[in-house]
Amino acid sequence: MGTMITIRAWGGTEQGQIDELTLLVRKAYDRITELEQIFSDYRSDSELSLLARAPANQPIPVSAELFGLFETSFELYQKTDGAFDITMGPLIRQWRLSRKNHRLPSQTSFDRAKSRSGFHLVVLNTENRTILKKVEGMIFDFGGIGKGYAADAALAILREGGFPQSL
Repeated sequence: MGTMITIRAWGGTEQGQIDELTLLVRKAYDRITELEQIFSDYRSDSELSLLARAPANQPIPVSAELFGLFETSFELYQKTDGAFDITMGPLIRQWRLSRKNHRLPSQTSFDRAKSRSGFHLVVLNTENRTILKKVEGMIFDFGGIGKGYAADAALAILREGGFPQSL
C-alpha cells in the first residue's frame, strides 16, 4: 500500500513465548499482505485496481473485505460532509503529477478528473455485495483508511494470540 510496516511486540524471554510470538508476527504480516492484495491502488492486480478497471454501469461482485471498507468509507464520507472520499483517485493522481512535473494541471484535466470523482457516482448494493460505478475511469484511493485497517487487523492477530503489548 505504498508504505513500510514495522511490527513491534513483546512476549517474554522464554523460548516457547519467543517461538509463539514469532509465528504470530508472521501471521500478522501475512494478513497485511492479504489486505494489500485487496486494497492497494499501487498493485495493478489488486481487487481494488480490478474494480477500477471494470466497466461502468455494471454491478461488480466484490469480497466481503472490500465491500466492508467501501461501506465504512461511505459512512466517513457522510459524517465528514464529503471531506473524506475514497473516490478522489483521479484528482489525487492529478496533484501527484503536478508535484512531479512542477506544474499545475490544466483546467481541462482538472475538470475531467473531477467528473470521475465523488461517492455520488458509486452504488453499493448490500444485498448482492456489489459495487457499481456510474462512470468510466474512476480510481479509488484507500490511502486515508487502508493502512489503518491493515494495522488494526495485524494487531488483532497479536492480541488474540495473547500478546497485547504490540504495536
